Amino acid sequence: MKSNQKTSSVRRVTTFQFFLCCVSLVFASLAGQPAPRFQPLDWVVFRRVGALYSFSEGFEYLYMATQMGGVYRWHILRKEMADPITVAQGLESNRCEAVLFDRDTRTLWVATQSGLNFSYNPPGEWHFRPKEELGLLEGNHVDRIGASRNYLWMFVGTHVAKLDRSTGALVGELAQPDEPLLQISSGHRDWTDVPSTLAAFSITDGWLFNGNDVVDDYGRLESITTFYTSRYQDVFLGTDHGTLLVGDAVLQQFQPHRVGLLNRSVGDIEFDDQALYLAGDNRNDPPGITVFADRRNQFRYWESDLVSNAPHTAIHALSWNGSQLWTGGEEIAVYDAKHSFWKNLGQPVQGSRVLTLSNGALYEWAGTDQNLVQIDTSRYRITSSSYLPLNLNDPVTDVLQFDQQIWVTFLDGFLSINEATGEYIDRRFHRQLDLAPGIIRYDALAKDATSLLVATSVGVFRTSPPGRRWKRILQPSEYGARMIRTMDWNGSWGVLNLGTTFLLFSGSGNVTHEYQFPFLGKIHCIYFDGDVIWLGTNQGLIRFKWVNEQFQ
Repeated sequence: MKSNQKTSSVRRVTTFQFFLCCVSLVFASLAGQPAPRFQPLDWVVFRRVGALYSFSEGFEYLYMATQMGGVYRWHILRKEMADPITVAQGLESNRCEAVLFDRDTRTLWVATQSGLNFSYNPPGEWHFRPKEELGLLEGNHVDRIGASRNYLWMFVGTHVAKLDRSTGALVGELAQPDEPLLQISSGHRDWTDVPSTLAAFSITDGWLFNGNDVVDDYGRLESITTFYTSRYQDVFLGTDHGTLLVGDAVLQQFQPHRVGLLNRSVGDIEFDDQALYLAGDNRNDPPGITVFADRRNQFRYWESDLVSNAPHTAIHALSWNGSQLWTGGEEIAVYDAKHSFWKNLGQPVQGSRVLTLSNGALYEWAGTDQNLVQIDTSRYRITSSSYLPLNLNDPVTDVLQFDQQIWVTFLDGFLSINEATGEYIDRRFHRQLDLAPGIIRYDALAKDATSLLVATSVGVFRTSPPGRRWKRILQPSEYGARMIRTMDWNGSWGVLNLGTTFLLFSGSGNVTHEYQFPFLGKIHCIYFDGDVIWLGTNQGLIRFKWVNEQFQ
């Protein structure tokens, strides 16, 4: 009889504990994807990461807590980067301090600058506990996270916070854990002692060890900020410049991998068959271009400070013509891919700034905040556009080639240019091609193989040769008559960049959908690429799997 009473008592306690666990989870705020209809990786944000602070090993991935890029993931077997976890998946912040994947409970724990994030089903379905609930101050930095049989442990300065292993609720504060740790992440220190056993390791690609630092292939020091040895004796080092060094214990060799973007802001995107070229647009970050091979999430940097004649200012526009990559900002520069050299052409006009670039059949064309500039691509020389009407020496909003002509929109003008003869047609007043009365602004252009689109203050219009009959396919009421920063078109669907939001619309105009999320930031450019849309923003590069949307 006593035995039965004891069993009943245990059951009551267990049920009560389970009830407390459920209540605790209710009060832990839930942060998910931007909307319930999205899958966890429908939106992915690639950012500049800063330093690598903490590593933890899961079943498939090595998880990396980064200074400002969220949690990056390294696929252990494939030996390549996977999509990162950021605020787009539900993290409270991209500024991470420590990470732990609890292999027993399959829970991913991420300490950010404001609290503790955790997911039972990563990369989505995130819960969050602010630091106040954990007995921590806003400035307390979490160095490591560990797990024992019954508890989770956060190492903060000279003490550890003892947490419930299931819900992250605070249990107490101790000087050190009172249970043996079964798992623990690597920690971040201002300096990290590299084990002497690694002295025999070499680094590929011209890198070297220098005590507790590494020297890259250009002779620059990067401090080692975190160190981790996996269950399979693979060794991982992270640096303050966002470099992951993956070590093979058998070969005794490290291979360096760049993590994230060179520059936190993407001013423009250009494409070739192998990679995306991302223009660094933030003046406070290293100038240059990130080369992003999106199929394997590989990052390479073209750093302007290391290359003669490369652009040394923020880059706002890119254009690739098959053999040359043109860049525009406060100066115009070009990379000749065939002969592997840079040529800097300087400022097109004193005090001007390049806003857009496009290649034509004979010339490269640059739209600046003052006028339109023509560039001889064989002689690398800027030529004058003096044949343009004087009243069109205004900021250029867009320029592109279509139907063997160069089409240009100004704030209050629209024209087409014959490259061979230099003749132009002012499309504002040409009777056969007049769009609509009352146009006071021409914003952007887009095209596919057979049609041209122009966005104006009174709607979006489309035309196709040879008749070039213009048809309004989108009323201004659909986007609130706002200025359209950039636009793209894939033949059936269009997308409008409205600054901090973007609008997706069907060719018939019957279906429109506007997207507005805090992680978008300020949108600089937007492009279709098959089943995804790429956005260059001041928050980094964003990939959106738009074909997963179920439009009504």
